[in-house]
Amino acid sequence: MFTQKKASWLSLTLVAIVLLAACATPTPQVIVQTQVVRETQVVRETQVVEVEVTQVVEVTRKPVVIRVAYPSIVDMEDIPSVMAHALLAEQGYSVVPTFYAQSELATQAVASGDAHFGNGADRTFWAAIAQGANIVTIMEQSANGWSVYSIPEIQTCADLGGKRFAQHSEGSVSYAMSKAYLKENCPGTEPLILIVPGSENRRAALLAGEIDATPVELADAIQIELAAPGQYHLLTNFAKDVPKLKTTGMYVNGDFAKEHPEVVRDYIKAVLTVHRQISENHALVVEEATKWLAIDPAALPLIAEAYFQLNAWDVNGGLDEEAIEYSINFFVEGGSLEAGLTVDNVADLSFLNAVLDEIGRK
Repeated sequence: MFTQKKASWLSLTLVAIVLLAACATPTPQVIVQTQVVRETQVVRETQVVEVEVTQVVEVTRKPVVIRVAYPSIVDMEDIPSVMAHALLAEQGYSVVPTFYAQSELATQAVASGDAHFGNGADRTFWAAIAQGANIVTIMEQSANGWSVYSIPEIQTCADLGGKRFAQHSEGSVSYAMSKAYLKENCPGTEPLILIVPGSENRRAALLAGEIDATPVELADAIQIELAAPGQYHLLTNFAKDVPKLKTTGMYVNGDFAKEHPEVVRDYIKAVLTVHRQISENHALVVEEATKWLAIDPAALPLIAEAYFQLNAWDVNGGLDEEAIEYSINFFVEGGSLEAGLTVDNVADLSFLNAVLDEIGRK
């Protein structure tokens, strides 16, 4: 399943990205209105009186504030979903994104209802669902673009033994793929696992000699190649080795989805609208990325093009039952998920399908 290949990507210079989380006060979702009606009653068959009766009527409306959880600071994979927030604002929503330090924190926010929607690792969210979290997968956020880079001394899986192998978090999808890689290619090999949140931070640590190997996202893989051509080894390319694997999704709190299905559809429609716009005009995602990522604008088109070649942002949502089942089985076989989860346990594709029925499939 996994193979070792040489890298051929282009990239950009090392940069640091800092983003502060936003906060806002939630707007009540139920308006209680008092309505006075007049009711006619017959008393003793001969006397007619009118009685004022007070009724309480609950009128539900769309929430004005939508809270969205991300598992790290903004990276290239997040750009289209961030762009969708502007479309939602045009519909009267106020979208409040929060960028957490780890995947588990974003998952917890969605499970608790602190966030209505979430983005992040399928494995992490599905593990929470297995433990009873009321979370629903609704579409793919971005396709699998992960790979593992190492110092030149590490040429094979077995060479990772005793080496500093940095991971985003224990529950991250990249760690799940790394464990599956170790299990299949060099069982019994025990690297020294270090937790370094953020692919961009692990890239910096690798270039600085602070770690020996790490999984990185596509943008960071390209930047490694540009910053130090030929000086680091592409140990495995998950994007090519397991192309069917779904790694990063979009989710919604189950109670919120039940109470506001129209908002879920609005959210999906906004994201798919952006996916379709940028697929026709790649410059749009480049322009937006310059606002969020501290990257040389001259290099961004190279990175963006690599994502489009990967079909990172699928115009139809990138998710179906077969893909979900395959991914569940992959994580179970790799030891990152307990057996027993089904497609129906983790996802509800009716929201996505309803939107696709409305806007058409491409």
